[in-house]
Amino acid sequence: MIRLRRRTREAFTGWATVLPALTVQVIFIYLPLVWAFYVSFFSWNMIRPMRYVGFQNYERLFSSADFWNSMSVTGIYILGTVVPSVVIGLLLAALLNIEWIKGRGLFRTLFYIPVITSMAAAAVIWGWLYEPNFGLVNYFLSLVGINNIKWLSDPKYSLLALIIVGVWKRIGYNMVLFLAGLQTIPKTYYEAAEIDGATPWNKFKSITLPLLSPTTLFVFIMQFIASFRVFVSV
Repeated sequence: MIRLRRRTREAFTGWATVLPALTVQVIFIYLPLVWAFYVSFFSWNMIRPMRYVGFQNYERLFSSADFWNSMSVTGIYILGTVVPSVVIGLLLAALLNIEWIKGRGLFRTLFYIPVITSMAAAAVIWGWLYEPNFGLVNYFLSLVGINNIKWLSDPKYSLLALIIVGVWKRIGYNMVLFLAGLQTIPKTYYEAAEIDGATPWNKFKSITLPLLSPTTLFVFIMQFIASFRVFVSV
């Protein structure tokens, strides 16, 4: 009886804690999604009554060249930001997890600064860096014979410019997650591998990567979702 009361009290406390946030999510996220899906089968200008049209809206959407162009651009952006940011974040985390490297705390802070930087401020800074005539990016490219790239006004380069900013913004976040994952790997595994004569690459490939697979999957999912929420930089 006492256990039952305790479980009931714990369940009540849990629901009382979760219910406010869950209510907000249902009202402002899930209900609008259901309503939007329902309305997609109607023709409605919000003035006249709704008229059922079936799948006509979807047929128009999938037959639109603009839609497929947007999907291709989105796919390129996702591939260009998610993969490099995850790979670079993992490599940085592996390097900054080495104990004999000095100043690890400083480097971790420096790499994390872009994450906490306002995207509006970052967009202004990168706008200066991408400036065609006086920007630092074009200056360094001119040293190797590449001149006059209009990063933000030329469609050939504008997507690449956004990808670079996206990767710069996300590396620190991924690095911190990978560092947290690396802390959970027992050092005895690496010590045993050293006794067997394993090289640093073999230890990374055979120990670090397999044991970091849950963290890697989580980072990929988070970055994939984040790629659909890019507004300020664009």
